[in-house]
Amino acid sequence: MVSRIITGVCCSLNLNKFRPLNGRELFYFMKMFYFCYKKPKTNILLVCQSFVLLLLSVQGASAQGVVAESDDLVTQWINLEQQSNALNSHWIMSKPVLEQRVELLKREELQLKSLLSADHSATTQVEAKRSELLALQNNMESEQTTLSQWVDGELSQAQRIIEQLPPPLAKSWWAAIKEKKINLQSPDSMSVDPANSTVNSIDTTSSKLELLLSLYLQLNEFEQRVSSYETQIETLDGEVRLVKQLYLGISRGWYVTLDSLNVAEGVSTATGWRWQVNESLAPETIETALMMIAHKKEANFIELPFSLTADVKQTQIQNKVAGASDE
Repeated sequence: MVSRIITGVCCSLNLNKFRPLNGRELFYFMKMFYFCYKKPKTNILLVCQSFVLLLLSVQGASAQGVVAESDDLVTQWINLEQQSNALNSHWIMSKPVLEQRVELLKREELQLKSLLSADHSATTQVEAKRSELLALQNNMESEQTTLSQWVDGELSQAQRIIEQLPPPLAKSWWAAIKEKKINLQSPDSMSVDPANSTVNSIDTTSSKLELLLSLYLQLNEFEQRVSSYETQIETLDGEVRLVKQLYLGISRGWYVTLDSLNVAEGVSTATGWRWQVNESLAPETIETALMMIAHKKEANFIELPFSLTADVKQTQIQNKVAGASDE
C-alpha cells in the first residue's frame, strides 16, 4: 500500500525530474508513515503531503528506485518492531521469575551474612575461651611447679629428721615411704623409685604429697598420745634384748628389760634418737606406767625423771658399741 501511495504521489509530481532520496531520508519518512499507520486517527493525507513537500524540495529522482527502497525499509522497520514486541513480551513473562530469583538471592545473602556474623561471634567466643583455658593452664602449671618444689623441700626436711624420731615412729615412716615407692636417698632430688614405678610428674607430685600428709598425720598422732611397745633393741650393754618401751610424744621415751634389771631413757638429739642412762630412773616406775597404760593397774600420777640434755659420754659409748656390732 505504501508503494502505491508513494508511486502515485511521485507520478503526479513527475518525479523523473528530481534526484533519488538517500536511505536516511527514506527511512525517516517511512517511520513517520508507520507512526500514522499505527494510530488510525491520524490523517494519512497529512503524511502524504509531507512526503510531497519534501520531494518537491529535492532535485532529480527515480520513482521506481524510491518505491523499492521504501518497501525494503518499511519491511525492516516492521521486522524490528516485531522483534521489539517479542522482546517486550518475553521480558513481561520473564520479569516475575527474575524478580523472584533476585528476592531469593537477597534472602540468601542475608542468611549468609547472618551465618558469617554468628560464625564470627562463635569464633570470638572460642578464642576467648581458649585464651582463658591457656591462662588457667599456665596458672595451674605454675602452681604445680610451686607445689612440687614445696613437697620436695618438705620431704627433704622429713628425711633429715627421720632418725631423730622415736624408733617405732621412724620405722612407721620408712614403711610408708617404701609403700609409696618414693626415693629419699638424695635430699636434693626427691623422685619415685624408677625400678618400681613409671608415673609421670603429676602423679609423682601427688604421691609425694600423699606420703607427706601420711607422715605428718603419724607424727601428730604419736605426739598427742602416750604409747607403749614391746620389741627387740640393742641395749646399752650391746646385747639385743626384748624390752618394753614407753613414749611421751616424740621427744622422750624409756625402756625396761623384761627382767627389770636394765632401764634407760630415750631422747631425740640433733644426730638422731639416743638411749642413755639416767641414775634417778627406777625400773619399777616404768613398769608401773606401762601397767597403767595396759589397764592392768589403776591410773594415778607418777613421776618420770628425764634429762634436759643428752648424755654425751653415754652417747659416745653407745656409738662405739653400735660400731663394733656393725663390724
